[in-house]
Amino acid sequence: MTPVMCCNWVVHQEVKEIAVVVRDLCRTLAQQGTYFALYTTPTPNPDKAQYVGLDEQVFTVFAKTIAAGFDLGPELKQTTMHISLIKSTMYTFLEKKRAEFNKKHGKASSAASAKDFKNEIKKNPYFRRNEHSL
Repeated sequence: MTPVMCCNWVVHQEVKEIAVVVRDLCRTLAQQGTYFALYTTPTPNPDKAQYVGLDEQVFTVFAKTIAAGFDLGPELKQTTMHISLIKSTMYTFLEKKRAEFNKKHGKASSAASAKDFKNEIKKNPYFRRNEHSL
């Protein structure tokens, strides 16, 4: 998140505006991250997931950062609602990115790429370490 990005966001309608923030950040990550569309939101059975699940902690930190940045308060009920909103917004964004990827590269190509990506992570969890940091 940069100051320039943040100046575009003003929270008047909390749910709507948080979704806008999440989509803007996802767009930025997708533009800079080759593998972004191969991730998914956390699932109850990560081993069965087709895509690489993001850690739950990512969403907690994301929600707390947004809440602090927009002075929305640290209450557990609010944080829980923010996490849920962030997850659902990001999930929808990722689904759209995968659909675009499949349209460009062929049906089910995102799933095949995710399988290769998962295998690479299993072989070397740090294989992306030297890439540009998002």
